[in-house]
Amino acid sequence: MERMMQTKRYARSEMVYTELKNQIINLGLQMGEPLAEESLSERFKVSRTPIREALFQLEKDGFVQSMPRKGFWVRVLSVADIEEIYLIREALEGISAGRAATLLDQHNIEYLEERWLVAEALVSDGDRGQALEVSNSLHETILRVGGNNRVVQIINNLRENIQRLHIIAAMLPGRLEQSSIEHHAILLALKQRDPVLAEQAMRKHIASTSLEVILKYRNEPLPMAE
Repeated sequence: MERMMQTKRYARSEMVYTELKNQIINLGLQMGEPLAEESLSERFKVSRTPIREALFQLEKDGFVQSMPRKGFWVRVLSVADIEEIYLIREALEGISAGRAATLLDQHNIEYLEERWLVAEALVSDGDRGQALEVSNSLHETILRVGGNNRVVQIINNLRENIQRLHIIAAMLPGRLEQSSIEHHAILLALKQRDPVLAEQAMRKHIASTSLEVILKYRNEPLPMAE
């Protein structure tokens, strides 16, 4: 009986953890937003024990912060965090793009071109969320083909924060349109099988996105709460 109760409590904690993490990643919960145990308990219809367990696990995983007598809140990414994440991406995805230029087969090239055209149409139609999802397939395919196991592991370790920054970037006026232009330059380099040009195009794209996100963050931190 006791074991069954522990299993149920663990399942509740996991449910709360997963739901809160997804909301943090997708900006349903903004950076700096307080996470009151009592209101979360009412919202999820569970006791405060699984809420507290989920929050401690989220803190361990770097998604929330806490202080005694002040409670928990969504962890705010600092400018240094953002710069570090983009710097790692620029280096590793740049190298991967260079390698992919000589490794991608024709099927992959055609797939990337088709995805780029779909993303272009979605941007034109104003469907920014779907356009972001489709355009991300370019990065995923390049990493899958051009990245080695360690590169993929490092990127996967950053995946959830990368997703947060993708969404923030997509909300910037003109960013998706500019990304589409930059993705096209990457695609052309890949079609030419030019590893130097492909790496340069990828690095330029990620550096450009980084600059815009950091400028937005410094000047107007919304949708990230102060």
